[in-house]
Amino acid sequence: GQGLRTCTCPAPASAGAEGGSHRIASKASGPELDVNAAGFVVAGGGSGDNWAPPSAALARSCGSTLALRLDGGAGTSWLASRGCAVRLAWSSATDPSGLNTPPVVLPDVLPLPARVVQVAAGESHALLLVLDPAPRVYSIGTNDYGQLGIGDTRPRRDSVRAWEVKALDTVSLIGSIACGGNVSLAVSQRGDVWSWGRAEPSGALGLGDLPVACVPTPTPVGQLRRKVHAVQAATTGWTSCVLTHLGGVMSWGGGFCGVHGHGHQEDEPTAKAIRELSGVAIVQIALGPLHALALSSSGEVFAWGRVTGAFGPEVQLQLAPKYVDALQGISIVQVAAGCEHNLALS
Repeated sequence: GQGLRTCTCPAPASAGAEGGSHRIASKASGPELDVNAAGFVVAGGGSGDNWAPPSAALARSCGSTLALRLDGGAGTSWLASRGCAVRLAWSSATDPSGLNTPPVVLPDVLPLPARVVQVAAGESHALLLVLDPAPRVYSIGTNDYGQLGIGDTRPRRDSVRAWEVKALDTVSLIGSIACGGNVSLAVSQRGDVWSWGRAEPSGALGLGDLPVACVPTPTPVGQLRRKVHAVQAATTGWTSCVLTHLGGVMSWGGGFCGVHGHGHQEDEPTAKAIRELSGVAIVQIALGPLHALALSSSGEVFAWGRVTGAFGPEVQLQLAPKYVDALQGISIVQVAAGCEHNLALS
């Protein structure tokens, strides 16, 4: 059918092969996408001053068959590449885990009027930070709890349209974004934090005890304002935390499995500094559903919550941050937290 993509290169070599690239072309004579040997999509024009937004034809050629192919699928991942936001989804609806047939990653390039510099994905929505030339925030996906930040909870059925979060205007100077569950966070270059989305009883929004089910408009997290200068935020939708410019970590919300790092499993309605990390200069934080990671400036990794594999073969309940000595002697530069696994880049 029209828009169906085929790979125009020979069959790839075995997994782990290096070098080379190939292209995905549209049968409807649409434009092509570069795909490197690692399987990452390189979409759109150049970078920097030569960057240009992807054409509507490119967006259509990449996304025209996705709705049909993803019925009953396993979900979506996001990639920011060359100033474009690329949505990656499995091609198989009947076998989403790829147990019988290896799934193919389908790229869907969103038509945005500016250069994308960061993407963040929640349960069923995503945020996109763009430069135009000032920073602006767009959102896409479901809006049941106002997680798109556009002032209402009405459904948005257009799966390829991103909506500008106009409450975060260019004066806000947003520097980073984060999503988790049905909650969205944004951090300004001045260190202020905004939150919106579902008002979970755990207090993940950081806005206190709210008498409403959701907050559909970005709202400043008042308990942090003028107290800390935030540089990064992370949330699972149930628990949230921020990293300060001095290397401290503050968290609030759900305490199940000790994921907030305060040494107990009770919810914390207000932001508190994680005492066990005091004196350690943290440069990055990462949250999984039931555990968390922190990376220090010296390359050390700390973990807490329901931790799998970090402190032995068995699952452990670690209510406060603990140094992962299995990585001793390895200088780590980045960490990522999954559901029950983690990655550390040296």
